[in-house]
Amino acid sequence: MVGHVDGYRHSVTSADGTKIGLLTAGEGPPLLLVHGGMGQIESWQSLWPALTGRWRVTAMDRRGRGASAPPKTIEIPRSPRWVVFSIGVDASQFQTYRATLRNQAGQPIWQKDDVQPSSPDTIAIPVLSTLLTPGNYNLSLEGWAASGRNVPVSTFSMQVKSTH
Repeated sequence: MVGHVDGYRHSVTSADGTKIGLLTAGEGPPLLLVHGGMGQIESWQSLWPALTGRWRVTAMDRRGRGASAPPKTIEIPRSPRWVVFSIGVDASQFQTYRATLRNQAGQPIWQKDDVQPSSPDTIAIPVLSTLLTPGNYNLSLEGWAASGRNVPVSTFSMQVKSTH
């Protein structure tokens, strides 16, 4: 379970328009904390008192994590790679999820059932980059309810552009 950390919560907007969540506390020389892969600001809870007692600490949530929005644009790498979409959810709601990626015409181009949460508050969905061409996409996430039907959980839109 992720704990709570105290400080001044604020945000900045990146050059591509994505909101990046920040938390600042403490006095002294500046120190920026960036969590790993599937973390979030609260991942620093155990170190927070010691760090903020010595430095002016600003911790940030990476795109799609905690208080930061998912990226509005992703770039397709030149060689095939996995693009991982990270969606914030309350994973205690459902045991499994269905993820569907639709193109700008609304047609499903990829779907995966039985997606498992990667942490109590996140689902990571890997999609092979060769499935993506420049354009607009919607990624939807549905939870599998005990009643045997899918319940909409989250949807977000993104723009994909080429790196060529």
